[in-house]
Amino acid sequence: MRLDCIPDIVSAWFTILKSGHVELTLFCLKIMPSYIDWIDIALVTSDDFAKLFFSLFSFEKFKEGVTDCLTTVCSILSNFVTILFEITLKQIVCKGMDQQNKLNLIVKLQLPQLLQSVKLDSLNEDDTFAVNFSSLTQAVACALLDMFKQLYQSSKIQSKNAIKKENNLETHQMMQAGQILDSLLPILVTLLGDENDEVSSNVLAFFDLYVSLFKVKEIFDSRSQQLAALLEVIRTKCRYTEEFEFDISKQSEYEASILEYRRVLLLFSFSC
Repeated sequence: MRLDCIPDIVSAWFTILKSGHVELTLFCLKIMPSYIDWIDIALVTSDDFAKLFFSLFSFEKFKEGVTDCLTTVCSILSNFVTILFEITLKQIVCKGMDQQNKLNLIVKLQLPQLLQSVKLDSLNEDDTFAVNFSSLTQAVACALLDMFKQLYQSSKIQSKNAIKKENNLETHQMMQAGQILDSLLPILVTLLGDENDEVSSNVLAFFDLYVSLFKVKEIFDSRSQQLAALLEVIRTKCRYTEEFEFDISKQSEYEASILEYRRVLLLFSFSC
């Protein structure tokens, strides 16, 4: 099926997405993530698809569907996200894709520009999109973090073995992944501090992985200000509202969930 039918199906998707038919486009975007999980990722990340996704994202009615599709694509690129999203077949689909190709894919899909094009102060107008957007942002960030860590470890090994040519290439790739990740950190920090705990918790798993970088001194020295900003967001997020009911016997499920998430945040802050 992957060889015979899927290319024709993907071609039909492209035709539908370009057609401008609203209902068909929405339905197409809704079903695509279920296929992206296991088909050849190259089919939906061509230059034409990359331009089409970016174009559709500019329309309010298509943002949520495009976000779901791109989240699924990005989750394939990272071992971290594979665990977080309980994906089973994505590693098979992505087998053989090296770090440079993964990085090229993120750049080709214009994901950093797409994420930065969203006005974060308008997310509270649409809770569903806010949650989906935070999932996409985490998926992109986790993929970049995975690349950065693997390239960092590889460059250190090659440096010890005096493999200069390959080491220079991987150092350049690592720096590129790190620069893109750094450009997304203000978005991630803002999402962590969002008043919607579901939005906030979506990116917390990324930060749980990200702070492990600080165990490496040369990385910590260049990112210590980011850690300070992160801890400030957590401090603010853990504050109780004036309306919070402290009497356990009178607490609602919502207040109980606030307490639980506050506990998670505090545990995370201790790891920083």
